[in-house]
Amino acid sequence: FKYGVVIITITIFAAFFLAWVVSVLITFINYYDFTVVEEEERLIVTRGLLEKKRITIPLNRIQAIKFIENPIRQLFGYTTVVVESASGGFGKNDKQITLFPLISKKEVYKPLQQLLPQFEWDVTLIRPPKKAKPFFYRVDFLWLMPIIIICSYFFFPLGILSFLLVVPVILIRFWQYKSTGFAIRGHQLTLVYRVISRITFIVEKNRIQAMESKQSVFQKRRNIASIQVTVMSGMAGTSARASNLNEHDTETIMRWLEK
Repeated sequence: FKYGVVIITITIFAAFFLAWVVSVLITFINYYDFTVVEEEERLIVTRGLLEKKRITIPLNRIQAIKFIENPIRQLFGYTTVVVESASGGFGKNDKQITLFPLISKKEVYKPLQQLLPQFEWDVTLIRPPKKAKPFFYRVDFLWLMPIIIICSYFFFPLGILSFLLVVPVILIRFWQYKSTGFAIRGHQLTLVYRVISRITFIVEKNRIQAMESKQSVFQKRRNIASIQVTVMSGMAGTSARASNLNEHDTETIMRWLEK
């Protein structure tokens, strides 16, 4: 039995390692010799080893900029920068175009300032209030409790350990609370939110297709609300959402768009 557990554990780690190696290899092939050039009000992106791909993005078609930081990249200070473009991507179904596949956050702002000088990159975020913290993890208990009860009943006594699921869920939701925020600078709105990766969504007012303020009954009691922004991207739109902000702040964002 002990050897069986060891073999299964080694197999799982080997599978994850192999998947990681394959992922790195595919990324290397896809983004080999990656270059971005600004020329005549257009960004020209080229990449690829086995198949050279080239795309031209008119600057006036750029709808939004996104910084994507998964936990590992964030730990080491790296990010991926993508462009949400109304002209689509490398394929018919693409709506995001990678501007920088992997770059240090300390070094990213200088080339971005050269390529897209109309955007403000250094902004101070307004965060959700402390009273909004429970709203980030409250819903999780609705699906966690049945799982814990079932596991505890059918797999007693080891099933009781399913209570430990509460710990990572609360930590992730608290991480989301600490990551969420927004900033308004002139005609630019910046939204920051997290699922697992932290997303920084930067958009100019005239690129916003729709904006919606949402508030549940429970949020209304605590003067909490969420804001969602949609821009045109590819064949459809793409959205960004900052949850559980102060109601006064969501009203400020709505008024900013209406003016």
